Amino acid sequence: IASFQPWQSELGEHTEVCAIQLPGRGPRLLEPSIRSFDELVGQLAEVVSANAELPFWLFGHSLGALLAFEVARRLQRQGLHNLRGLMVSGCEAPHRRSQRPRLHEFDDEALIERLQALNGTPRELLQNRELMQLLLPSVRADFELFSNYHYQPAQALEVPVTVFAGLHDDHVEHANIPCWREQVGATFALHWIPGDHF
Repeated sequence: IASFQPWQSELGEHTEVCAIQLPGRGPRLLEPSIRSFDELVGQLAEVVSANAELPFWLFGHSLGALLAFEVARRLQRQGLHNLRGLMVSGCEAPHRRSQRPRLHEFDDEALIERLQALNGTPRELLQNRELMQLLLPSVRADFELFSNYHYQPAQALEVPVTVFAGLHDDHVEHANIPCWREQVGATFALHWIPGDHF
């Protein structure tokens, strides 16, 4: 959630950032992580539906992009009309994902090395082994969700979709990024920006 808090000041008073905290992370650290993608999407769609009085967009990065995509598809099937669009970043098109190592099966040291390579976790945190022992279960749960995601064909999204991709992101196959367009029956935009995965 902390990553998204600074966005509020940039978006102005007419837009509210509503970040979702998954179980097993942050202040919900002691709650068990959800390891079923479908179950998690169902819970997220329920929470969003219950708080969707106003028009809203969904945004997700990496695993969050897949979650936001599936939540958007579920809300569309349910006929929720306040969804105005989907924004995703750091993620290949869901139907064109390249084979990646099953990181949740790595031992602790190898997993920490991979987190360091992703360049999204402060080095001081990665070097604090006691703290990492608390955080690694939720990290593993995220990677397990990502690894076990299976795309199922469905109706294209009838809302605008915007995709952001890092020009130097070595953790996605660049050729699979534009394929997001195939999931969209409305306006589509792709923006390549300087930077890596995070």
